[in-house]
Amino acid sequence: MKVLMLKDVSGIGNRGQVKEVKQGYAINYLIPNKLAVAADMKVVNNFNAVLQAKKDREIVHEELAKKTISEIKGKSVTVKAKSSEKGHLFKAVHAEEIAKAFASQNQIQIDATWLPKGFSIKEVGQSDVTLKKFGMKADIKIYIEAE
Repeated sequence: MKVLMLKDVSGIGNRGQVKEVKQGYAINYLIPNKLAVAADMKVVNNFNAVLQAKKDREIVHEELAKKTISEIKGKSVTVKAKSSEKGHLFKAVHAEEIAKAFASQNQIQIDATWLPKGFSIKEVGQSDVTLKKFGMKADIKIYIEAE
């Protein structure tokens, strides 16, 4: 019986491959565990169309991200936060807040995942940060002001 692999299965095949397996194995194990589906031309063509659409979306997303990265070089963002007299913030400013403030101040959408992983600022002042996406980099300045 021919099956289209939905997930990688050791010794059988990888996701997206059409494999010939014993009918009992397919009916009793692969199909019920959603590891594979019975393969006919309609299923295979539909699967390939979905994969191609996903690749096309990724290409468009990459192009938009590269354009955005080139536009944001040298820009800055100012975020106001409550702080102590010594300049320590009561609550850290995280990547999501910076992305939201950047979008409202510069009219350019950025994704919080472009900032370094686990990024947060805990003190008033200026920080220089490098945004990275698809191998491109852009430096921005982040100013944290006390409220």
